[in-house]
Amino acid sequence: MVLPPRLLLFFLLLIGVHASVSHGSPSLPPTYDPSICSKSSKCGGVNISYPFYLSNATGETYDYTQFSCGYTDLKISCSLDGSKQTPFIQLNGENYTILEIIYDSRTIVLVDTDALRGSCPRVRHNVTFGQAYPWLQYTGSRDNLTFFFGCKLNLPPPIDPGLVSLADKHQINCKDFSNWPDSGDSFVFTSGELEAPVESELARRCSQVIVVPVNGSVLNSSNQSALPSGGYGQVLKMGFDLAWNSSKDEQCYKCEQSKGHCSYSQNRAFLGCLCSDRKVSTKDCRNNGASNSSALTMLLSLCLRLLPLLLVLVAASHGDASGDTYDTSMCLQKPTTCGNVSISYPFYFATKTKDINESSNSYCGYPGLAIDCDDGKPILQLNGTEKYKVNYINYGSITNVSLADLEVVDDSSGCPRVDHNVTIPQISWLFFSGISVDYLVFFLRCSFTTFAPKPANFNPIACGSFIDLTRPSFVFPDELVPPGNWSQLCEETFEVPVLKYQLMGMDSNGNAWNNSGYAQVLRQGFQLSVNESRRPPNCSQCEESQGRCGYSQAGEFIGCLCPNGRYSGYAVMDKTRYSILMPFSVPNFLHANIIAGTSSVLLLCLLSFACLFGLKKSRYRRISKGTPRIESFLQRNGTLHPKRYTYTEVKRMTKSFAEKLGHGGFGAVYRGNLSDGRQVAVKMLKDSKGDGEEFINEVASISRTSHVNRGDSVRILFAWIQKGSDL
Repeated sequence: MVLPPRLLLFFLLLIGVHASVSHGSPSLPPTYDPSICSKSSKCGGVNISYPFYLSNATGETYDYTQFSCGYTDLKISCSLDGSKQTPFIQLNGENYTILEIIYDSRTIVLVDTDALRGSCPRVRHNVTFGQAYPWLQYTGSRDNLTFFFGCKLNLPPPIDPGLVSLADKHQINCKDFSNWPDSGDSFVFTSGELEAPVESELARRCSQVIVVPVNGSVLNSSNQSALPSGGYGQVLKMGFDLAWNSSKDEQCYKCEQSKGHCSYSQNRAFLGCLCSDRKVSTKDCRNNGASNSSALTMLLSLCLRLLPLLLVLVAASHGDASGDTYDTSMCLQKPTTCGNVSISYPFYFATKTKDINESSNSYCGYPGLAIDCDDGKPILQLNGTEKYKVNYINYGSITNVSLADLEVVDDSSGCPRVDHNVTIPQISWLFFSGISVDYLVFFLRCSFTTFAPKPANFNPIACGSFIDLTRPSFVFPDELVPPGNWSQLCEETFEVPVLKYQLMGMDSNGNAWNNSGYAQVLRQGFQLSVNESRRPPNCSQCEESQGRCGYSQAGEFIGCLCPNGRYSGYAVMDKTRYSILMPFSVPNFLHANIIAGTSSVLLLCLLSFACLFGLKKSRYRRISKGTPRIESFLQRNGTLHPKRYTYTEVKRMTKSFAEKLGHGGFGAVYRGNLSDGRQVAVKMLKDSKGDGEEFINEVASISRTSHVNRGDSVRILFAWIQKGSDL
């Protein structure tokens, strides 16, 4: 039976894809420039070495993307101002100057670059960590300074005079302090000085609350009464400590155990192990000898890469060109407002889904970030069921979105009832952003007994629909949940995330709290961050080319949506490190030229492969022919015969025959180093030297004082004399 042409092409494509995947070629080249893995470099007096790396010291993969010799997030930039060098690292898109790196304790000391400007600097951002920075964490020396900016204490209702007096002691009064762009007063508190009523009142009356990490020892030893008059600037300039973790990647762990350095993509994906001999291993440096060392293997790898590309091009040239466009209205090419919230990519409107390449209801954005604009109210669903109102979205190096439970927002009673937990699965593109999240715990319809009485000092919720309940209900901040087995005493228990600073200063057992005070905290919602590290390499490449990533309803990446309305699909060969771009957007008249060129290269590869295979086989026969004679020679010499070394060991001791000393009578001589540090010279017999009999005779004459190496090629290994020559 003759297969239809299109079906035959598809069948061949599957064979090519299978062959390429089975081979498992790494995306890194077989060798790398060792300068990107220098043992140490300096910037501004700070020593920089692995796992840190300089931003201008990266390599390039086959796909022209950058890879590092070090952990992705530990990239250091070295700025130059005149003759002054300053090392800095970026966190959440903000620059932090590096004061010191302590490798013994795995600690890095950072200071907000803004804090170095003047004696009374204006800090402008919080520092948050979460899943987006898996290698970094705070140390035990951390303390905080809390800043309130743009405060207007004279607004109604009048503030308590006692609170005003306390706040005045902490008002920033430096002459060179600039509160721009906010108007009003500004305050600074240590974590121990910030009283709950003051914090709650200031949070409501100030435009911005910023919590800045500082070194606790430095803060405790400072004159804290002088903080508002400029002392806080001195504390900020001393920085704060972060610790870095060893990579939790099993592949990276094995690489480092073998004295290699881990290479990562800019998306935090482990790419390979960079070994000291300039070779790249897919596993570790112990297995490096068999990895990417053969020109034959490299050529086969290239051929297998080109084969599926050729087949894809042929298939594309025979396909219908009508499917390479898409409706550009499904992509948010510029911000669009829903209510007072600006919606931009990677978010997308739930109504803007289209069929792309036979994938129905595809969308332009990341999975789980669909926004439903309902009567001017932006709604986002979590876990596909629960609806949340979007309060705001902050776009940056890490995109943050603030959400509030829609039922809470729409509740008119003043005391909303919560009926579900908020859980974010690991497969989600959203995650809780570290220190900004706290929880309220609801205990509903509780039954107390004489054996388990209700604590006298805890008051139930006393408003709205809770009044009608025959059994009381309670709500507490997570850290203030009273002791006892409340979950068994109450019919239902729910945990709801909230913004941590909204709980500051709240009296969780006061009448205001139990009569709708907690509702104010719920309406402020909670914050999630977009986990961009979930992007597959194809999506990252798409965005780097100014495209937008398209996904199917199942959450699978289906292609790159270009601004000109063209669609470029990707056939994924290996989700972690291998992909081929299907050039649907290439005009049809170019297909023939591309196919012809690719076919020529592929044919040349196959011919070269055949020649190399023939040469290797011929050489193997010649070497095999001489092997029995060498073995016989070694046996005849009895106890005088030298120590044997494998070819891999000789390559290692000569650093892959890197330093050539000269030529002897029968071949080239290379410098080497034994494992005990002694220097040696290695002579290698040329293949053209007949049957090697004279070479063996030379071995016999030297063997009484020297060593012989055994391998596929014949070598003489003898002690290298620094002042003289044995050649």
